[in-house]
Amino acid sequence: VTIRGWRNQQGIRWRFLLCHIGLWLIISSIFLGAADKKTLRVIAYKNHPTKEAIQENGHITHLPYEVCLQAFHVDYFPNGTPSHFEANVLLGSDSARLAINHPHSYSLTTDVYLTDYDTTLGSKSNYCILQIVYEPWKWFTACGIWILLIGAILLFIQGPTKKHEQ
Repeated sequence: VTIRGWRNQQGIRWRFLLCHIGLWLIISSIFLGAADKKTLRVIAYKNHPTKEAIQENGHITHLPYEVCLQAFHVDYFPNGTPSHFEANVLLGSDSARLAINHPHSYSLTTDVYLTDYDTTLGSKSNYCILQIVYEPWKWFTACGIWILLIGAILLFIQGPTKKHEQ
């Protein structure tokens, strides 16, 4: 459909082409990116840098930078359950503040998430568990979404082209 429909009697159909290029870019980057995605877990100890991470299959791997917990804080609801927790960590030479659902973008392809801590000690926890997600194709997916949105907006603004019969 994409190859056959990109051109008609009036010339190139840019709106049609943008929508389909965006869609193909999204599909291909998600398909290809699934094989390249890596998820690692790191136990970041307070004042004790580490480079060791655990892969999903349980094997230990080494990071190209050190990870170290600097400070940790937990807020609680009145019933005693945690409402919010955050950690200040050192990632190589970068300092980052991590909180639940607020990851740190270490690089264009790497995000670092705070996932767990020592629940018995709360704010006095000596460690936290970080999840490092490496997705080299995520920017191709985002680019495809933007191209698809631009094509869809242009289709909406310009409306359908109708042929008038006489």
